[in-house]
This record gives sequence, C-alpha cells and structure tokens, in this order.
Amino acid sequence: MKKTVKILAVLLVLLMIVPVIVSCAKKSGKTDGSDTSATDVPTGDGGPVDTTKATNQWGEEDIQDEIEDTFGGATVNILIRGANVAQYTREWTSDTEKPDTLQTAIFKRNADLQTALDVKLNFIANTKDDGPGMNELILADSKSGGGAYHIVSQYAAYTGTMQNISGFLNLNSARLYNMDLTKGYWNQSFINEATAYGKLFVAVGDVNLSVYDRCHVVFFNKAEATERIGDFDELYQTVLDGDWTYDYFYELASEIHEDNGTTAEEDDFYGVASIHNSEAWDGFLYAMGGKLTQVDDNGKRVLVTDSNLEKAANIFDKVSAFWGADGAKTFGGAGASQKNYDFFCGGQALFDVDVVYHYASGLEQLKEMEDGFGVLPMPKLDADQKEYLTGVQDAHNSMAVIYHNRFDYGMISAVLEKFCSLSYRDVRPLYIEKIVKGQTLDANSAEVFDLCIKGARWDFADIYASATGNIRNKIWRGPLTNLLSAPGSTSFKNAYDSKAEALTTKLDEMDAFLEEVD
Repeated sequence: MKKTVKILAVLLVLLMIVPVIVSCAKKSGKTDGSDTSATDVPTGDGGPVDTTKATNQWGEEDIQDEIEDTFGGATVNILIRGANVAQYTREWTSDTEKPDTLQTAIFKRNADLQTALDVKLNFIANTKDDGPGMNELILADSKSGGGAYHIVSQYAAYTGTMQNISGFLNLNSARLYNMDLTKGYWNQSFINEATAYGKLFVAVGDVNLSVYDRCHVVFFNKAEATERIGDFDELYQTVLDGDWTYDYFYELASEIHEDNGTTAEEDDFYGVASIHNSEAWDGFLYAMGGKLTQVDDNGKRVLVTDSNLEKAANIFDKVSAFWGADGAKTFGGAGASQKNYDFFCGGQALFDVDVVYHYASGLEQLKEMEDGFGVLPMPKLDADQKEYLTGVQDAHNSMAVIYHNRFDYGMISAVLEKFCSLSYRDVRPLYIEKIVKGQTLDANSAEVFDLCIKGARWDFADIYASATGNIRNKIWRGPLTNLLSAPGSTSFKNAYDSKAEALTTKLDEMDAFLEEVD
C-alpha cells in the first residue's frame, strides 16, 4: 500500500498539543571530515555546553545541511519496512491518530522537508516479510528497470547482499552531490566499516532511530542494587570513572543464584538475565573492542588475525565464562524477549543484558517496574580500554539509493541529507529525551545513556553478513551457543580454524565484487 505524506491542517492541531520543536541555530558550514561523533547525544541533565561553537537547544554543535535546491513538487518514493512493524516505520512516518511529542516532531520534520525542497514524500510499505521478501521486491524492480523506488530503508541484516548492491548506487558517487557524508548526522562508525575501495552502498544516519533502539545495554534493578551494593549510584559512578569492566560486572553477578523455594527454576533470583544468542552473546564482543574482520595491507577485508584474533578468542572465553556462571539465566525460543522482560521486570534478576527497545509494551513494563531500573553501558574489557563501546543488533534499518539512469540524484541526495540533518536538529535529540524521560531514568542514568549511544559500533562482517558467509554466526554466535549447552565442546580458535577456509573464500568473492562493481 502506498502512503503519501501530505501537509495537512492537522499539523497545526498537533503542534498546539505538544511542545513546539524550535530550531534556533545558524549554519555552521562544512565539517573537515575529522569529526566522527555521528551519534553524539545530549546528556539530558543540562551538562556543560561548548560556547565556542553555535549550538542547538540541546547543547549540541549546530550542523545543518546547506541545500538550496528545490524540485518543483516531484515525488520521492521511499520503500520502508512493513506497516505491521511500527517500530521500524516510525523513524520515517508518524502516527497522526495517537500523536506524542516524538511522532509530532517526525510529522513536522517531514512537512518541513517537503516545504524546503518542494517535494512530495511517498512512503511505500513493504507487503512481504521484512527480510528476503523485501529483497525480492528490490531485485524485481531492479531487474525490470521499473524505477518504483528511489530510496530503500531495509532490515540491516538483509540489506548488504551482492544482488541488492548490484541495484544500488554508490553513495560516494558525485551524482549524489547534495549529500555530505562527513557531517555529524551521518554515522561515521557504520560508514567506515561499510566502505570498501572508496565505495559505499548502505549507510545509517540520524533518521534511523532504530539504530539507537537496538543498542545493547545493561539494565539494573535499583531496589536490588541498593540492597546488595548499598547505593545504586555507585554503579553510575563506576561507569563515569571508567571502571565498569567485565571483571567488575562478573564479580557482581556471577554467583547470585537464590532458590526461592519452588521446583521451577524460573522462580529463582539470578545475578543477570538475557536472551539466548544475539542479546547475550553479541553485545560483549563489540563492547570489549573485539572484531571479526580487519583490513589488510592491501585494503582487503580479511578474517581477524594475530593480536585481533587473540583478542576475539579472549573475549569469547570471557563471554562463555560469564553466561556459564551459576548466576546467569538466558531465555531462548519463541517469546524469549517477552520472557526476559517478564523475568527482569518481575524483580528476579539484578542485571539484564538487552537492547534499548524491543517493542512498546516492553518499555511500558520497564516504566511500571516496581523496583525501578537504571541503564549502564556494556562493560569494557578492562580499565585500560579508553571508551565504552556498544554493539548494535542488526534488526535496525539501513538505507540505500536505487540505481536508475532516469533518476534525479540531486533530488534524491537532497532528500536523504535533509532527512538526516532535520532529524539531528529536531527528532533524534527528542527521541533521546523521550527514551530517557519516558523510562523515568534519573539524571545519572541519562548521562550514562549518552555513553551507550555514542559508542555504537559495527563490523564489516555484520553489514554484509550474507555476502560474507554469516561470519558472526559461524565463528561467534553458533560456537558460543554450542559451548554453553555442552561445556568444553569447542573454543573460538577451534571454530575459527574449522570455518576459516570457507569464510575466506566468501570474503574473497565479496572483495572482488566490491572492487569491480560501479
């Protein structure tokens, strides 16, 4: 079904019932490309502002696009994930029937974009499944030359296939002259990992709120932390002092397993809970600075070797020890996310490793949690690690531009640039406030939440997962799952050695493809 966003009179009504989103800054000009703070966010507590630069109302440097072109009312077709997955459509379109401040800001952003560029936004909701089914739509349109879509917003785990890329335009192409991918509203960590031979076919920017939704974090139970630690603020201070490490986390959680007197293990109290597989295993890898691929001296992506291999193996052993401890509980199978929400929000775990936002009902459970909760980043490998890093679950959206010889790429690039710049200015900071304040987090938790979001990281192997042989599943997630069900059955190096030849072949194929593709 096609949904065309129109500038309606209802906008005025919406803006009367919510705080007005104010733009109050001057243009700051182009960046020099050295600023990689694509995910900078406000602290939420009125922290210090650098007054040497123009700032917006959240205290961030005010960077704006510099687009002056208009496009005579032309329509821009944007293929987005299915309408039944509201979490992944909300960053593009708004719910005007039940608007909140965030939805109203998104509505206003779209209206401002259409007015500024003189375009009409036409959002086309995918009617197939949001993985291979959506790829079939993209491929069919590419093969037919129909040109039904200009921009695609797709499930990140499925976007970076060779077939898709063959139908995408290189985002570094001079044709996209209205995009400046060095600006702070484009995520530099993702772009750096996704780029090969100077070519980039998928990207994320501040329009993609789903990136922040899927960041791995550690929730904690405030009441239980107060009882067991003495003052839950000590956890925040440990983070801010740079001492929130794997060893510290393990010491707090690993031995807490208290029998509550029933035969059901689910009635017990644990030190830490999570969801079997992605949430429990993956977040630690990137948080502790691990990688699965690296760039060799020839600029080619290869499996990790030498010190990077040793580090990944070390993190693997630590994750295995963590989730193999008596105080750890994971949920798998159908409904695992809900089971984990129920368990943690029901006061049966001190900590919970999860993503920021699975779905709205889960957030409601957190907000209503009797014991109260706070948010911490995933732990560092050790205190020598300079910053907190955050793995991003690959259910978020990434963006691409369809190749077609009749498309107006000046218009398409202007639309994408404007989406990200206006989102940086008016939507993404409000999203952070909504998450922080909507979850009734205290000021310290808001400051720590800032660190979680800033630390978002990716690996080339995840961005192009299927094209490179699903490296993470083969040498990280799968072996960890097997090891925890059968202790002593494998190790990272065993899994690596058994899969390295086949995965290297896939990486070689992807490398040759990326080197040759236009």
